[in-house]
Amino acid sequence: MKARWLNPWRDKYSALSGRDRAMLAVLVVFLVVVLAYLLVWTPVNDYRQRGMEDRDRNLELLEMMRRTETQARQKTVSKRSAVTGKNLLAIISREAQQLNIKANRLQPEGQDAVSLWFDSIPFDDLLMLLEKVKSEYGVSVEQIVVDRGESGGSVRTRLILKI
Repeated sequence: MKARWLNPWRDKYSALSGRDRAMLAVLVVFLVVVLAYLLVWTPVNDYRQRGMEDRDRNLELLEMMRRTETQARQKTVSKRSAVTGKNLLAIISREAQQLNIKANRLQPEGQDAVSLWFDSIPFDDLLMLLEKVKSEYGVSVEQIVVDRGESGGSVRTRLILKI
């Protein structure tokens, strides 16, 4: 079944001289090559190039992390080994005081944990305190209970922090 919409084009092509037909064929081949380059090769090549750049950037990051791994581990271990149960209580108190946070109750829980109670604390301040003691001293949250506070953005919380 022949496409009827092609008939006018075939008639025009048949009416051309042999030389014009050859030039038209060359033009069509040229256009197909240009379109293939623009629509296929260029996007594929750009995608490949971006991938190579991402790979190189990630390899540099990995090498830097490998070079500094032992140094980072030594700092973390030295900070954690310096923290004891009684020392943890002092650290939490000091860090909370530096952030202008006042705990309603603060008590040791065994050798390596501390319980904190806050009746009303801005949630952002609580997160800052937790992030600071985690990043600087390796203290983690063992248990946490958070309830909505009276005013917007504040919470009542009880948490146990552990070395």
